[in-house]
Amino acid sequence: MSVPAKFLCFALGMAVQWSLALAGALPDQPQGMFSTVSSSAAVESEGLIQRGRDVLRSLGIRNQPVQKVDLKKTPKLLLTATGIDFDHTHLRLGDSMKRWKDVLKGKPRCSDEKPVPVMCVWDSLGIQLLTEGGKKDGVIQLAVHLSFDDNWWMDMGTEKPDGTPASPVVNWMPHHPFRGYLEVDGVGIDAETKLSSVLAGVKRERNFRCGFLDCTVARGLLGTMSLQAEPEGRTPQGVIRRLSVNAN
Repeated sequence: MSVPAKFLCFALGMAVQWSLALAGALPDQPQGMFSTVSSSAAVESEGLIQRGRDVLRSLGIRNQPVQKVDLKKTPKLLLTATGIDFDHTHLRLGDSMKRWKDVLKGKPRCSDEKPVPVMCVWDSLGIQLLTEGGKKDGVIQLAVHLSFDDNWWMDMGTEKPDGTPASPVVNWMPHHPFRGYLEVDGVGIDAETKLSSVLAGVKRERNFRCGFLDCTVARGLLGTMSLQAEPEGRTPQGVIRRLSVNAN
């Protein structure tokens, strides 16, 4: 990287760093711009340069190629502005949980704590569904898990502080990731697909983008649904771990 390019990345990284500090997202820093230079200064400088590179990548995301995905994988789950297609059967958010169960088939695990929202998990598909709750049985969220973080499950313990047995904690994460063909707005997605590929491929009117400070969640609109994607490492260059659509 040339000196001018590295300086630009450093400046962008500094801008993001100061924005985070002003937002209270960073721990307290030493007062004064000309604080004593520590042995970690070089490491911090490289971190700022890397953050600047991520900003530049985000700005130039439209010029990046879209990754190719195996079209032969099954089942096929297509998310479009007009709704959702699962193996050539059309579904919509708002359809009843029974309708979704009839189409997805299999034996999902479902909560039974009515009238609160009901969640159903298809372990073999890597899919979660959530209803609105109350007397309404319409599905308002579809989440597809493409991969899992190493620390996705936290041990909650089996005893209370006084030593008495604790109620078992129900794990509502799918036991397996989605291994079929997933498509959003014409862009194929699998466990190896980077968020940058989807940002580059979806239509501009989806307004699908990361936040200004980081990319913990990318958000956009897909017809009447809101679209969210969570990448590894909170960067556009990370693979997508979870993708969901929600009723607005």
